[in-house]
Formats: sequence, structure tokens, C-alpha cells
Amino acid sequence: MDNIAITKVPLTDAGEFEYEVKAGGAEIKKYNGSETKINIPPEIDGTPVTGIGNTAFLGTEELTYVLIPDGVTSIEGGAFSLCTGLANISIPESVTNIGRSAFLGCKRLAGVNIPGGLISLENGVFSLCASLESVKIPDGVTKINAEAFTGCEGLQSVTIPASVTVIGERAFENCSGLKSVTLPQNLSFIGERAFQNCASLSGAVIPSGVTEINGGTFQECAELASVTLPDGITRIGSGAFTNCVKLTNISIPDSVTNVSSNAFLGCTGLTEAVYKGVKYSAKVNAWRMWDLPEEFYDAVNAEEE
Repeated sequence: MDNIAITKVPLTDAGEFEYEVKAGGAEIKKYNGSETKINIPPEIDGTPVTGIGNTAFLGTEELTYVLIPDGVTSIEGGAFSLCTGLANISIPESVTNIGRSAFLGCKRLAGVNIPGGLISLENGVFSLCASLESVKIPDGVTKINAEAFTGCEGLQSVTIPASVTVIGERAFENCSGLKSVTLPQNLSFIGERAFQNCASLSGAVIPSGVTEINGGTFQECAELASVTLPDGITRIGSGAFTNCVKLTNISIPDSVTNVSSNAFLGCTGLTEAVYKGVKYSAKVNAWRMWDLPEEFYDAVNAEEE
């Protein structure tokens, strides 16, 4: 993020790191020090530091600040997982890979600068970063993998660039503070439960390249009042809009051939669905699994799941 405050701290003693020399440089394997603020050295014993290894700082709870030097190209999986006190980290633009769950559970991390050389955000990379407030994903990222931001309860805004074509399953699940998100026009796939329990999300416009609304995609989005589905959508999966209680009407494109019988389960405010020019009014029957009448599901050849 642009406003991250950079704290000047002395260069950390290179002797506090265990490392392994690999082709092109040194990879830090483990931190043995006790400092709360760390400047990782640009070289150790004359060898440039180019990587932060798997679980190198795992569970270092007292750590509050880390500066990673230019020249580091890779932050491996779980590198800073469960660093529960980590509030600030500076990642250089030289980094082209951040591994899965690299910052999982960094619950005090309020902001992060994502380098522009990344192609994808890996599984669980910022999962459970409950204090993360806003994220700008750089141009060039094509995929937001599964659970990348799951449980980021404080996340209020996210900028997704036009380069992103895939949002993986549960990518933004339980981001309860997320009020709005603009999905890029090149997006072609949204995974199951991608926005489940985004309780503050008020609306969604699905891009034209997306052909399915997968199971649970917007489940428990209690504030969701507006959804725009494009021509080309063929299926609305099980529980896709379960308990979206503020959703009052939905227009189903003619291209849809399958709507799961519980796609709109618990949408108690839903009064009308339009499909192929026919308006279907919801019926209130507590014993039924869905809020729309059976003839609607018959019309789109729905199969119960």
C-alpha cells in the first residue's frame, strides 16, 4: 500500500539466521533472534539473500515489523504464517513469487504492498489477516487462488485488475467488512463459496465471460440487494444465493438451463424472478426448500442437488 510507514531499524545481525546457499543466492531457512523489528540483510557471508524459505518465521509472535531487501525474489510457503504480532512488512518489487499461506494468520497486518511481478496469489496467502483493510492487486496477476483472503474480516476494499481471469473457491469467504467489489471484464471463473459470508457486500455485477454461478458463491451475503447476471450464464448452483435476505428480484438470462432447487434458499425478501419473459412470483411455503415456485425450476430444467 502507498501509505505504509517505513520504520528505520538497524540491520539485523546476519548470525541470527540459518540459511542455505542455492543457485544464485542464499535462502533464509530460520530466524533465531529475538528482535521485534527486523531488517533482513541483503547478503550473508558475502552471498546475496534471494529467498525467504518455507516457514522461516513461522509462529514468531513477537515480530512486529520486517523489511525485506531488494534482490529477494521468492517468499516461500508459510514463511510468515502465524506471526500474530506482525503489523508492517515491506516487500520489494524484486519478489516474483509468494508461496501459499505465506502470511496466513498475521492477524495484526493492516496493509501490504503486493509486488507487480506476481502472476498469481497463491492458496491462503493472506488468509485470516483479520486487520487487513484494503488491498490493491497489481496488473499482471491472472489468478486469485483458493482461500487467498479467507477470513480477512476487516477488509473493506479490494482492487482487482483487468488481468485477473480466475477467482478461486473461498477466495474472499468471511470477508464480512467487504462492502463492494468490481469484478474485471476478463474474469471467466468464480469458484465455489468465493464470496460466502461477505455480510456487507451490497451488490455484484457478474462479467460476461463467467458461465456458471457455482455453489455457495454468494451464500450468507445478508446485504446483497442487487445482482446482475450476464447473457451466457448457463447454471446457478446449489446454495448460490442462500440467505441473501435483501435480494428482492432476480433476472435470469435466457441462456440459463439449470438452477439448483435451493439456489435461493432462505431469500425471504425475494418476490420475483424473470426468465424468458415470464415473471415468477415467490410463494411462501415454509416446508419447501426454495422460495420460487416449482414451475420456475421446471422451466429451466433444474435438477435437485
